[in-house]
Amino acid sequence: MLSRLRLGTAVFAVASLSWAFAHADNWSRFRGPNGSGVSDDANIPVKFSDKENLAWKVAIVGVGEGSPVVWNDRILLQNSSADGSKRSVQCRNFKDGELVWESAIDAVRAKTHPKNSMASQTPATDGKAVYAAMWDGKHVFLNAYSFEKGEKLWSHDLGAWESQHGPGSSPIVYKDAVYFSFDMDAKSATLYAFEAKTGKKLWTAPREGYRACYAAPIILESKSGPQLIVTSTTAVTSYDLDSGSTNWNWTWTHTSKQPLRAVAGSLLVGDTVISFTGDGGGDRHTVALKLPDATGARPTIAWEMRKDLPYVPGPLAKDGHLFFVADKGFAGCYNAKTGSKDWYERVPEANFTASPVMARDRIYAPSEEGDVYVFKADASKFQQLAKNHVGERIRATPAVANGKLLIRGQNHLFCFGK
Repeated sequence: MLSRLRLGTAVFAVASLSWAFAHADNWSRFRGPNGSGVSDDANIPVKFSDKENLAWKVAIVGVGEGSPVVWNDRILLQNSSADGSKRSVQCRNFKDGELVWESAIDAVRAKTHPKNSMASQTPATDGKAVYAAMWDGKHVFLNAYSFEKGEKLWSHDLGAWESQHGPGSSPIVYKDAVYFSFDMDAKSATLYAFEAKTGKKLWTAPREGYRACYAAPIILESKSGPQLIVTSTTAVTSYDLDSGSTNWNWTWTHTSKQPLRAVAGSLLVGDTVISFTGDGGGDRHTVALKLPDATGARPTIAWEMRKDLPYVPGPLAKDGHLFFVADKGFAGCYNAKTGSKDWYERVPEANFTASPVMARDRIYAPSEEGDVYVFKADASKFQQLAKNHVGERIRATPAVANGKLLIRGQNHLFCFGK
């Protein structure tokens, strides 16, 4: 277990903490700006269908549960051929969804969890290149492709992927580096940092592993410099972005039969990091860690909870409150500072795998039944504004960009907006 605290770290300026890229217009990674799932876009319609507020709809040939990302007038997503012989990155026009380029690697069909697929990762981009973790059925490759034409720029074979559930981990790009957390069903794990332009390995940080985790890292900004926060089965850890050294490490204490997976990414709410773990059997463990404000200190627990909060869908934060949909069909709101319940309501006939997204004060939550529930980000009460039927299963988290809501369904990519 990692236990070393990095000495000499500058004092955390907690009061100055803020989301990296909080006002970015692009949706450049899984769950958008810093993995928050939040957009300031005020133009996303509340009601939509195949007859109302549908900008376009295109068929996706193949399979995949990965989410779309957006940079300016381009959409990027990962896919697998139906027979499993290829894994690819697709670039599509934002205007009409038509294919611009597709770059593929050879692969083999491989077994995954029934709710997973052979291409469930989400790429990241900085507008210069596209960075994608691609599973060929045996190994995971971190590949970079040119943004304009999809030419392969560099590639790293990270080794065999061991997981009963299949792939799902996604990279992030921050400034001039690409970061990827490689946590699988093994006793060891590795955090990688590569130079974005050349693919040069900047550093690796060996970590304790246990179960495959899919939570993408987030960036914590402070006067002491940006930190990389990684959540896994074993710990929540802060890393120095330049060296990969550990700033602090908080270890999970699981009371379940076995350590729980980290699938939903962590959230930063004020001076608190909130991290989520769970498993398919119903066990949950959420912890809110108050960030240290002294050199060499570790976070302290503000509150923790072992029920209600989701396992797979990632929550959202607004005005000091957590908003979420839980896997088995509930919507809820909790106070992010205290963990107290604001409201918790049943959503009939709904199961949620995709993470919801927020546009201004409206939350969009796609269900596996093909419905997108829209409700207000209001801590006082549950207010459902609409139930929009898309017509096919949805397990991929939507993207919000350029006044549009992008939803990847089982067979199509939808673009909703006026």
